[in-house]
Amino acid sequence: MPETAHRPRGNNRDTDFLLIFLPVLAAATLFVLVLSDKFNIKLFGRNFIKEVVYQRNSTPQTSTKPVIRDEVTYTKVETQFLELTKKLTIEPGVYGLYIKDVGSGKEFKYNESTEFYAASLYKVPIAAAVLKEVEAGRLKLDDTATYLPYDYSSGTGVIGTYSHGIQLKISDILSELLKNSDNTAQNILLRTLSYKNVQETFNAVVPDKNTSTYYRYNLSTPAEIGYVFEKLYFGDYLSADDKKYLSDLMTNTSFEDRISAYLKEGLVFSHKIGSWPDSWHDCGVVYTENRESELMVCLMSQRAPYENFLNSAKMTGEFVNILIN
Repeated sequence: MPETAHRPRGNNRDTDFLLIFLPVLAAATLFVLVLSDKFNIKLFGRNFIKEVVYQRNSTPQTSTKPVIRDEVTYTKVETQFLELTKKLTIEPGVYGLYIKDVGSGKEFKYNESTEFYAASLYKVPIAAAVLKEVEAGRLKLDDTATYLPYDYSSGTGVIGTYSHGIQLKISDILSELLKNSDNTAQNILLRTLSYKNVQETFNAVVPDKNTSTYYRYNLSTPAEIGYVFEKLYFGDYLSADDKKYLSDLMTNTSFEDRISAYLKEGLVFSHKIGSWPDSWHDCGVVYTENRESELMVCLMSQRAPYENFLNSAKMTGEFVNILIN
C-alpha cells in the first residue's frame, strides 16, 4: 500500500504562523488608526482616517464651489468653530447651530439635534406647498384669495390692517408670508391649499416623516431645518424657476438685523426668521453674489433674551465670514 504523502513539518509551522499573525497585524493597524483619529494623533505627520473621511465628504454634490477645499482649511475652521461653540455655551439661553458647506458636504454642528419650537420657520414649507400647487397647475400666482375675518392673526405684516373681503393675489400673499412673516398670510394660504397639501410637502422635505414633529407640533431641530432648506434650494422637489423664486422671496426681508447684519460685503443671506417669547431663530442659505459658494446656516434658540441671541447671531455671522473668505 503506498505511503500517504506528508508536507514537511516546517512548512506547516510557517503557514500556521502567517494565518495567526496577519489577522492580528491587520487588527492592530486598524486599532492604531482609530486611536489616531479619536485623539487627533498624527502618524508620520498625517491623520489617515480623517483624510479618508474628508475626501469622501468633500466630493461636491452640486456645481457649487466648495468652501472647504483642503485639510489645512478644514483643521483651521474646525478649531475656530470649537471656540464659537464654547461662547454659545456660556451665552444665556440654549442654542443650536447647524452649518453645511454645500459644495463639500462638510458640516459644523452644535446641539444640532436639540428640539426647538420653530415659530415662523413653519412658513417655509407652506410657501413650498404653494409653489408645488402652481407647478401642478392647480393654482396660479395671479389667482386671488379673499381675506376673511377668521384669517386674522396678530404679529408682523400688513394684511391684518386691510378690510375683510379684499381680494389678494397669491403672489402678494406669498411675499407677505416670507418677507414680513405675516401670520394672517399664513392662515389665508392654509385655507386656500388645504392642510392635506401642506402635510404632503412637509412629509416630502423632512429627513424622516415618521419621526418628524415639524408639521404636527411645529417642533424641529437645526439639522432638520438645514435639511429642509437643502431639499428646497438644491434638491429636486421644486423646479429650478421655483427654487429661485423661493430664494428671492427670502432675500432682503424685513428682518435683516440677525445673522445678515454681521455678514461681510458681497455675501447674501436668503433666510427665514422665527420669533416666539424667548425663542429666536434665523435659518437659510448664505451665498456669494455670483453663487460660487453657498452655506446652509441655521441658528435656533430658546430661553434666550433677544440681545443675547443677537450676540450669538453676530458670532455666527463672523464665523461664516471666515468660511467664505
